[in-house]
Amino acid sequence: MSVSPHPPAPLGDLTPELKYSLQERVEHNLITLVTKLSASRFYHESPALQSLRNALGTPGIGASLDAKSKDVLTSYSDFVPLTMYSDYAPYVARVIPHSDTHVSNVADVRHLLAPGLPAYVAYSSGTTGSAAKHFLKYPSTVYKPLRWDTQEAAVKHSGVMCNIACIRLAKVVRLPDAGEKECHDVHIPVAQVSAGGLRAYLGIEPTEDAYLANHKAPFCATPFAAWLLPAYGSTVYMNAFFGLIEARVECVAMTFSTILCDAVRLIETHWAEWVIAIEHGSLPEIDELGEYCVKLQLRQITPGSEGFLKKVWPNLVLVSVILSGPYATALPKLRHVFGPTVTFQSKIYAATETVVGFGYDVNDYNLYRLDSSEHIELLEVEQQCSIENLRQPYEVVVTNNDGLWRYPLNDVVEVAGFSPTDGQPLIRYVGRKDVTFRIHSEFVSQSFLQQAVISLSGTLGPISEFTVEPDERKPLRAYGFILELQGELGSNAGQALEQLKQYMCRNEGYKKCFDINCIGNPTIRIVPAGTFDAYRNRQADNTMSTPGQVKIPCAITDSAARKWLADRVVADFEIEYGSK
Repeated sequence: MSVSPHPPAPLGDLTPELKYSLQERVEHNLITLVTKLSASRFYHESPALQSLRNALGTPGIGASLDAKSKDVLTSYSDFVPLTMYSDYAPYVARVIPHSDTHVSNVADVRHLLAPGLPAYVAYSSGTTGSAAKHFLKYPSTVYKPLRWDTQEAAVKHSGVMCNIACIRLAKVVRLPDAGEKECHDVHIPVAQVSAGGLRAYLGIEPTEDAYLANHKAPFCATPFAAWLLPAYGSTVYMNAFFGLIEARVECVAMTFSTILCDAVRLIETHWAEWVIAIEHGSLPEIDELGEYCVKLQLRQITPGSEGFLKKVWPNLVLVSVILSGPYATALPKLRHVFGPTVTFQSKIYAATETVVGFGYDVNDYNLYRLDSSEHIELLEVEQQCSIENLRQPYEVVVTNNDGLWRYPLNDVVEVAGFSPTDGQPLIRYVGRKDVTFRIHSEFVSQSFLQQAVISLSGTLGPISEFTVEPDERKPLRAYGFILELQGELGSNAGQALEQLKQYMCRNEGYKKCFDINCIGNPTIRIVPAGTFDAYRNRQADNTMSTPGQVKIPCAITDSAARKWLADRVVADFEIEYGSK
């Protein structure tokens, strides 16, 4: 699904016709979901759905409800509570047991959270310091997988894509046949959602990695071997290198803009040695590398110059990465190295648990059309309210085809309007409900912290990445900003502390606590270029994460991570310029 370059302007209010159309579509989708999920073991067994079962009945595992639409809607509203991960953990454990002494079979796993067998098990990255959570992912209802080496896939993907990705699996669960007719052993991969989703999309089986290591999809710049590397650093390194070799690239794609920045930094740093390697074909098992150097004329390109990557890839028209929320800070750097003629898309808003929305306007990187294939509710941060109230902060709650029932994502969004074509809500990502810490009784969202950092760009110079911690070095705790710059420190850097203080006081809750001396002056510390890249390597190694899942959290409270960053600080503004 591509992002429209010229979508109709969002509506501020729904017309009666669009309101009716939206309600009808939402209700039909919910009835379809409840009917489908009623065939699951979770529906029949979970204490969380006991009241719903009492109202609608139990059709039997593997069979679906035959209830009136009105009854389904009323019962869902009245009897389905907000669920928690602990409600689903026992069912996930049937696929991934806690010990090797218990091995599930195919019958044990069929119809657990949704009808049939899961396609893969996705686990979260644990970015905020919490333990990873596992979610069963069922075959997509949105797209039909196309095996990467088929003619159909070649036709669909006519251009060459440079996709910095990792499809490495954490494990493969083998489910033996328990004697069912026409049933064979089933292998279910366990991976982070970016890896599992890409494998499912390309039709890659969990047992064929050894075969993949010697092949490359015709529409990808990178061989599969580079997607199977075990470490974050080597994965980004080799994907960037092979991308540099392929002159026909039309699209660059990956999950987060910060990963693309890491790749760009590697290209700039290793430019000379990579050009030599390409000229001489010095890497093993790479054929005809020299011809690419002639096509690209790499030696005539200055790495780091404006638009130099457009010269590397003359056919490049699109960069598809997430640019909303904290990832927006990478845009100035990326815009510089790709040049003005390359289009950027923030194509999807998704979490490990579910897809939330798709990009609506190619020129607005934080405007998403709410996904209509799942049932997504927007609840006020404190209580449920109507989605017609624009700019009100809402928490995202999802019931989806993977068997989650009214599951809170802890993401906060605001409604930016409605699609004029069908009334579907358009949303903006605000931040995480549970990540931003509190010093006292204030609430400061991720989006506010992001804007505070962006406001410093004119004073400090372009900022590539940041995080915020509770700075506890003084008796009065403060918001501590740790920043990585794209270049040299700005000439007006001495004004940054006062500027940051004034911006933070725009938040009413923060200002109230600051004025009564419950929060100290915000602090600024600078770390050298490449620090957050190294942090991602560290995080990936510690958590066995794939590149597509490694993120720098907007706010860090983990003591080990905070010490790791503090040890790398090269400039402390309180020491350099003093607190005003």
